[in-house]
Amino acid sequence: MNYLDMRLFVAILLLGTTWAFPAHGEQNGLAEMLRMADSHSPMIRAAQERVKAAEAKIPQSLMLMDPMVGIKYYNIPAPGRDLGTANMIMYQYAQKIPFPLKIVSKRDAAGNRVDMEKENFRMTRLMVHADVKRLYFGLWSIDRRVRAMEDTLSVLERTERLTELRYRSGKTMFMDVLKIQVETAKLRAEVKAIR
Repeated sequence: MNYLDMRLFVAILLLGTTWAFPAHGEQNGLAEMLRMADSHSPMIRAAQERVKAAEAKIPQSLMLMDPMVGIKYYNIPAPGRDLGTANMIMYQYAQKIPFPLKIVSKRDAAGNRVDMEKENFRMTRLMVHADVKRLYFGLWSIDRRVRAMEDTLSVLERTERLTELRYRSGKTMFMDVLKIQVETAKLRAEVKAIR
């Protein structure tokens, strides 16, 4: 797995979506990543939906309970006869009206639930942002390390060529050439392993 594949794989695991890291020279890369996390993270979306659901319950808490409507028959005639011949028919309508402070306390409880969900949303957003920042700067440091290793490798390769030229001219020993070649090979292997 090369270096860019690793970055994409970690981003997908972290946010559950398919988007890639910005290019090396792009400005505001972290800010863009945080905006993308805000709009694409399933955790943040779920927290936003919980806030909306809690806000929708505030008006519901002010509503009265459902009314009850009914009909009662007394002295019902034998089966098969018309119910209209019953001696007494009673129609009912009932509406429970709670004490006003109970309605206010339900509204306050729903408002507190909204505040709690907003804080949960804020906490979730901060956690996702912390994960994105940790990932971003971890990969940034790996990228810087690879660049430094590549720069060092180019210096070692130039030094290797110079040492070989000095060896050919008789100004240095073959052991110096071997040391430089070993160091260059080690660094090449490290760079290849990181990528």
